[in-house]
Amino acid sequence: MDWLEGADQPGTGMRYKYNIHYFRYDQQLEGWNLWIWYDHQEGRSYPFRAVDGKGFAVAVIELPEPRIELITRWSMNGNDWADQEAARRVVIPEGGQEVSIWLVQDDRQVYYDPAEADVSPKFRSALADAADSLIAVASEYITDEDVKTVQLLDGATKENVPVTAVRTGDCSLTIKILNREQFDVTRTYLLKSSYFSPAKVTMRHILEQPEFYYEGRDLGVTYTSYESEFKLWAPTAAKVSLLLYDDAGIYNTDGIVPDHNDMRSTVLMRRSSCGVWSALVRGNLAGQCYMYKVDFADGSSHTAVDPYAKAVTANGQRSVVIDLAASNPAGWLPGEKSLMMQPTDAVIYELHVRDFSVDDHAGLENKGKFKAFTELGATTSDGLMSGIEHLKELGITHVQLLPCSDYATVNELSDEAGNGMNPEYNWGYDPQNYNVPEGSYSSNPCDPVSRIREFKELVQALHDQGMRVVLDVVYNHTFSTDDGPFDKIVPGYYYRTVDTGRYTNATGVGNELASERPMVRKYILDSVRYWAEEFQVDGFRLDLMGLIDIDTMAEVTRMLHEINPGILIYGEPWDMGGTTLPHEKKTLKGSQRHRGFGVFNDNFRIAIKGDSDGGHRGFATGEPGTEGDIAAGVKGSIDTFTHSPAESINYVTAHDNYILWDKVIAARGLLHEMGMLEMRDGTLRSGGSIEEAVNQAEPYKGVGEGADVLHDESVRRTLLANAIVLTSQGIPMIHAGDEMLRTKFGDHNSYKSPDVINRIRWRNKHRFRYVFDYYKGLIRLRQDHPAFRLSTREAVNEHLQILRAEGNVVSFQIDNHACKDAWNCIVVIYNANSEACEVSLPPNNGQWRVVVNDTAAGTAVLEVVDGREGRVRVPGISVMVMYDREN
Repeated sequence: MDWLEGADQPGTGMRYKYNIHYFRYDQQLEGWNLWIWYDHQEGRSYPFRAVDGKGFAVAVIELPEPRIELITRWSMNGNDWADQEAARRVVIPEGGQEVSIWLVQDDRQVYYDPAEADVSPKFRSALADAADSLIAVASEYITDEDVKTVQLLDGATKENVPVTAVRTGDCSLTIKILNREQFDVTRTYLLKSSYFSPAKVTMRHILEQPEFYYEGRDLGVTYTSYESEFKLWAPTAAKVSLLLYDDAGIYNTDGIVPDHNDMRSTVLMRRSSCGVWSALVRGNLAGQCYMYKVDFADGSSHTAVDPYAKAVTANGQRSVVIDLAASNPAGWLPGEKSLMMQPTDAVIYELHVRDFSVDDHAGLENKGKFKAFTELGATTSDGLMSGIEHLKELGITHVQLLPCSDYATVNELSDEAGNGMNPEYNWGYDPQNYNVPEGSYSSNPCDPVSRIREFKELVQALHDQGMRVVLDVVYNHTFSTDDGPFDKIVPGYYYRTVDTGRYTNATGVGNELASERPMVRKYILDSVRYWAEEFQVDGFRLDLMGLIDIDTMAEVTRMLHEINPGILIYGEPWDMGGTTLPHEKKTLKGSQRHRGFGVFNDNFRIAIKGDSDGGHRGFATGEPGTEGDIAAGVKGSIDTFTHSPAESINYVTAHDNYILWDKVIAARGLLHEMGMLEMRDGTLRSGGSIEEAVNQAEPYKGVGEGADVLHDESVRRTLLANAIVLTSQGIPMIHAGDEMLRTKFGDHNSYKSPDVINRIRWRNKHRFRYVFDYYKGLIRLRQDHPAFRLSTREAVNEHLQILRAEGNVVSFQIDNHACKDAWNCIVVIYNANSEACEVSLPPNNGQWRVVVNDTAAGTAVLEVVDGREGRVRVPGISVMVMYDREN
């Protein structure tokens, strides 16, 4: 066949042929193609080359792997992802070398028999979006005669529910229910016509009616020592049962409990008018495992973990009743912590729990665990402070932890979840049980209490050291819909869908939580309240916050500030395409104005470093012409998208994309020279041992030793980048290990890469001690001088003036004892030129006292400049900070 694809794909040995057929109801196949990937191989586009006699587009592809993942997508006008469907997995039968499959538009099923791929005329969807109306989408054009024959049938009795239908598009209808009393969300209905085969009605927006909203704060389990009350919101269920178990169940080799039929007893639950089912069970149930069995009118039945569970068994397989008081560590005094005066007082340090302590040179016993944060007196193998006392020594105020709630992608029971040679690893953006700490970070994932107690110990330890805890939370998607916490209980409600019933996928992982729907919003509110009150966390970083509607964000902020006025709330305001959330409802840059929460400032980030995954440069990495954007960021972006500096989270790099050291190396074109790795999804693209490749790499080639490292160009560029962040108005954030020139060996997406890539290498603290001291000095400067922490736009406009923003130099002054600072006038200069340059200074008949230069940073005077000269020579690729006089 002359259109065989994939012959050029890498790989040796066995080749596998995939005959892929794809059907679209409208037969508009132009622009549709396949995006295919598999282990160790980056995704790639493959075209359809023909159309068969039944209207299926056909692609024949030969690949070196017997299992692939694919997405059908639409590419047009330069946008390769103008539309896309859910990912599907295709597997070659064992012992075979070829497979034929059939795919149907918006149907996630992969058909291996063409007879099962039904493309006959049908209603593709029927959605109950109001108390008295449905919308429907058919597979082809709806004629006037079709409209006249539309019927809505009760799925059980087959009785006709009187309706009228109106065509609203070539393939779409609105159906009016003539007697709303005849429509019950707990029953099953079928929509059909004389021509179109039926579709089951999904209860979607109808559940947003006030009658289905539950205001109570007792969903889940309310425990006492003498009885426990269970409540579950499942308004479309016909019956719900509480299943009680003697133990956690029998796990298979993947860490999953496949059979939940071993319950000790079953308790029928009672339904309230708003759809909440409840049961009261006498006795002390602390430690009791439980599940819910949810039965629907169409005969389907799901056994599900409680979405409000506060404790679970290993891998979140069963919910557990817990006496939360028993999880409190000794000395737990959650109310005892100093109040942060204003958001701009914060210096945030982004950190992954496992990365922090797993290195052998960390001197920590509880490697990769919550408890590592409780270890005092730990030192590196070079005798320097490590662990929590390193963080205190550095001077940061807030530790932002990557997701710590229970996630789906690490088997907590595997030896590899501990300290094996090739441990399982994940960043944690795969939420499973939102209100339970992750078990792989606990000392005993089989003990439901230990993970809760140990996370509280982490919070307590950081509070005891004068630091606060920010949780990275993921309320924009779940790891799975079929096996996630929601769809088994209320199918079709918690996730955004298009009118054909397909899940939207702006997150890129196959689903989006519909935060704008009342009971989804309530779930988010209840969840963050629980973490704030029970665990006493001090802030929340919201992943993909742009996909959380602005009304929910406003309500989250209002509620949390009632609990703790000093709590930090911020997130990613990225404008993600492909969602049904209206643009005006997205939480984007600018939408946060006056609302009490902040957003990550990517304008400033790009201006400082350039792009995130490539070699494009910014101000600190050698690109001219960005001075104006740097000046705007210095002012807390109050002239662009913020109302006050407190709304701008200033940063250069974070956990994803290139880490700062690697970004500078990429911008200088040195990745190959340094032997950096080409990674994808936790593996080397070329195959082989990651550990061997790491050992052969030379990420610090030519950097030097001791104080000489401060003269290295790459080092100077990293220091300049974060010096800009730490001396600008707003809330600064640095990524863990920046203060030790941390590398990930060129892996710009290390979400599942092993420890050898991700761990913080504690010996670097000794090797790059002068870098650490520089960071420490910059943070001390910021903390000691409120002029760097102005909290209002009025204060910025009154006290901060840009002096120069040209020629790869930005300079500014903060004057008149800003914010009651002891220093009268402070001048900050960024020189991104490779060579030293003369920079003009404000009039001063006295002296300028330099506290930051290219070799040291802090509050002590390093040198003195005669103010009468009116200028100063600033070394290349460096920052200089000086002041005129002190009270």
